Amino acid sequence: MKIQKSKVREKLNLHGIVVVQSTSLMEDEAENTEKELQLAHRDRVMKQTKEKRNALESLIYETYNKLFDTYQSFATESEKEDAPSCLQRMKEWLCDNGNDDSENVYTEKSEELKKLVDPNEN
Repeated sequence: MKIQKSKVREKLNLHGIVVVQSTSLMEDEAENTEKELQLAHRDRVMKQTKEKRNALESLIYETYNKLFDTYQSFATESEKEDAPSCLQRMKEWLCDNGNDDSENVYTEKSEELKKLVDPNEN
């Protein structure tokens, strides 16, 4: 067990109340504040990553719908063959091992999918 020495100061405030200040308590408060900031940052990153993952999943389903509705009449035969398999691979990737990736990976996958759907736009 580690014994920690701390300085204790007593002050008399304007109202005649003795205020006790301890350096170890101030250090603990600083550590706790730092931990709170780290946790808040981690939560923000997790939320943003989850949003990017959900956006990618939505894009996959939207692309399926466009492929079989909107683009069906003017898509080339190779696009009709290649796009569904690409979408299926991306959907499988997302379901199988897409849970532990970073926000950047989801963004890259979304861009890749957008290029597949409309290469002229991206």
